[in-house]
Amino acid sequence: MTPWPTPSPLLISEIGDLANHTAWQRFDALYRPVIYRFARRRGLDHHAADEVVADVIRRVARAASRWHRHGDEASGEKPPDRFTAWLNRVSRNSLVNVVCRDLNHRGIGGTTHQMTLESRPAATEDSRNDWENDRQRVLIRWAADAIRGDYDETSWDAFWSTHVEGESIDSVTQRLGKSRGAIYAIRSRIVRRLREQVQQIESEEERS
Repeated sequence: MTPWPTPSPLLISEIGDLANHTAWQRFDALYRPVIYRFARRRGLDHHAADEVVADVIRRVARAASRWHRHGDEASGEKPPDRFTAWLNRVSRNSLVNVVCRDLNHRGIGGTTHQMTLESRPAATEDSRNDWENDRQRVLIRWAADAIRGDYDETSWDAFWSTHVEGESIDSVTQRLGKSRGAIYAIRSRIVRRLREQVQQIESEEERS
């Protein structure tokens, strides 16, 4: 779990002034290492983690004046804990955007991008570009990576070929020498395990 430090109300107020270099240096020293660790612990390499850090700081810079201007009537700032929760959410969004971009650049959309936890109607062009759909694909990718080692090659092949790559059940039964019932049972077990792993990842995200 990545600990998110709580900034002082004064710091939240001061970074509303982009020309206040001293305040921004304090903010950078406080949060840059935290955001970087957050990204690395979720599998990003050094370069991608640095991209997340830079993107988050840009987003904070764009929004900082609003935090000060539309803050609590009594103090002029949003409560620090709300700022921290917002920063956590911005960091998660930025991380997902970087991962989705890398998935597209590597050209593996034909596998993990087709992967869902249950049957769904064909997505429209708009929904394919929807951030929530991208986020789900990233979560499933992480979950699949996490549980892959728990299954033998044949079981994973049966699941992946039919549920992700769209190979027919009949084709897989002939290729692997298993019955249709066995293939369905394998798929059901792995999909159930994937759901549990995704829920665990989301729970960890909420606590981080």
